[in-house]
Amino acid sequence: MKGKQLNINEIRKLELEILLYLKNLCDKNNIQYYLTSGTLLGAVKYKGFIPWDDDIDIALKREDYMKLIKILIEDDNPNYKILSLYNVKDYYYLFAKLVCTNTILVENTKKIKELGVYVDIFPLDYYNEDYEKYLKKLRGIKRLVTMRYRTKNHIEKHQNLQIYHKKRKFRVIKYILFNIIDIFSLPLGYNFWAKYYDKLLSKNKTGKFITRGDKYIQKFDAKLFDEIEEYEFENYKFTSIKNADYFLKTIYGNYLEDLPKDLQKTHHQIKAYWK
Repeated sequence: MKGKQLNINEIRKLELEILLYLKNLCDKNNIQYYLTSGTLLGAVKYKGFIPWDDDIDIALKREDYMKLIKILIEDDNPNYKILSLYNVKDYYYLFAKLVCTNTILVENTKKIKELGVYVDIFPLDYYNEDYEKYLKKLRGIKRLVTMRYRTKNHIEKHQNLQIYHKKRKFRVIKYILFNIIDIFSLPLGYNFWAKYYDKLLSKNKTGKFITRGDKYIQKFDAKLFDEIEEYEFENYKFTSIKNADYFLKTIYGNYLEDLPKDLQKTHHQIKAYWK
């Protein structure tokens, strides 16, 4: 049963508390983490959250990622729970989420049990030039894991719109596609395919490059992650790569230029509540 809905400031406060908890665990266990994506952009540009955003992302090299996940699975802190491929049945994301257990969060995706306000934790994997031969195979498996629920949610979200009802042929094709995907994926489960995909991504223990496997555009020279810098985020210090400018330009382009007002909105569609 859901309680009072949280506002954006309450969500941010809880996410910051989760991040501080992760930071303390990493520092205590000699684990290197990196602020990443929009969180690093926010730290560099605003010294905190991007004004119109409400999420926090960190990334770790695979060895440290697995070490942290193991610690969090064995953790007995009642305030937090780790959701990952390794401890939650039917979990399908290729990264983990540390959630606040006294909250309930509703996202516009396939439902995950026990989901609350969270911080995303991403693995970073090594690869070499020969990695390219795996891309087609990996993309095919990823589609089995993600396409069905994403497309289904998109249709459910827009099914009352007039334009949707005009595209009946498109709806029939999607219906057939759902059933084909279900035939091949559901007997084993989304979690099976996600784990298999994760195993392929993590096969290299060393390499010239590093990638965040759920986003192929994010491939970097592995040496970029050797030099560490502290960044201020909401009046606290957290670590990330020293050459944040190169990293952020590669992902976002001219990140120092503000987005137009109509684009200044979060990419998440969530509602969060107290339990």
